Amino acid sequence: MARILVVDDDITSLELAALVCEQDGHDVIRAEDGRVAMRDLRIHEVDLVLTDIMMPDIDGFSVVQLARQLQPGIKVIVVSAIGDRVPQDMTTMAFDKLGVDRVITKPYRPHMLIKAIRELLSGGSA
Repeated sequence: MARILVVDDDITSLELAALVCEQDGHDVIRAEDGRVAMRDLRIHEVDLVLTDIMMPDIDGFSVVQLARQLQPGIKVIVVSAIGDRVPQDMTTMAFDKLGVDRVITKPYRPHMLIKAIRELLSGGSA
């Protein structure tokens, strides 16, 4: 179906999201931090980036910016617990400015992730 770059410094979250995507028929590239994700974006064409935001060294904001620079048509889903620590209107503005297509708050149910991916890949928007 699609090639998805999954980025999360929490290995359990990374593997869960990757498994959900693979079970839905997608080709998955795993990146355990922002640095690896940025390397992978330079090497691979991907249809969708699924990234955490709060990561050490290189955060998800930087990953999203590079993804948009290198592959302008790429779809972006942010999966993060950031909403618990930052006011909703601030995160919405920041994500809109970056060009994030969808935000899913951790913890989430796998069917929510699958639904978001399918909608975005079929041409739907946020």
